[in-house]
Amino acid sequence: MAEFQLEESAARNGSVPVLPSPASVPNVATDERTMLQAWIAELDVYYEAVKSFAEQEPDMVMQQIAAFSGRLCEIRARLQRMGSALANKLRTREVDPLMEQLNFQYQIASRLHSMREFEFKASGGGV
Repeated sequence: MAEFQLEESAARNGSVPVLPSPASVPNVATDERTMLQAWIAELDVYYEAVKSFAEQEPDMVMQQIAAFSGRLCEIRARLQRMGSALANKLRTREVDPLMEQLNFQYQIASRLHSMREFEFKASGGGV
């Protein structure tokens, strides 16, 4: 069974999981490896976006979270269907925690949105 390996990356200021080369893992299909590696790269984009949520308006954050969650749901289902050990590791170590974090970020953005709405109404706005 192949394990994820760590590779230095400037994108996340540290190391990121990558799959070993297919030549060193004869049991893993190249197509599966390529697909998993592409999803890892896509997840990195979402991690970067989450870091910028604090600087954005809450309604925009909630829209982004809706889009990211939909895509992650699709990735998660495909990983589940693949059934390989590597696919399962990617799902449980990367996708599921990111989905949980997005849920938490949505709660924060929703509360900020509600507070702004309350402040607007309390200030006599909309009258």
